[in-house]
Amino acid sequence: MCELVQFCDILDKANQAESSIESMMYVTTFAISMYQCIIRTLKPFNPYLGETFEFVKEGKYRFVAEQVSHHP
Repeated sequence: MCELVQFCDILDKANQAESSIESMMYVTTFAISMYQCIIRTLKPFNPYLGETFEFVKEGKYRFVAEQVSHHP
């Protein structure tokens, strides 16, 4: 989930846009940016039970996730 919202600042730009066309451009860019996480070049994050992951976007938000179950 964190990967899907890491570009949320684009929506802030859409909110401050001067015209509706410019706003639509930013919203479309945000929607397309979600597909960037589909192609992985690194091994995906595979936590152990109880392990946490934290992503901090300075001044914007903090995302914390914890592995609470294991499905072998």
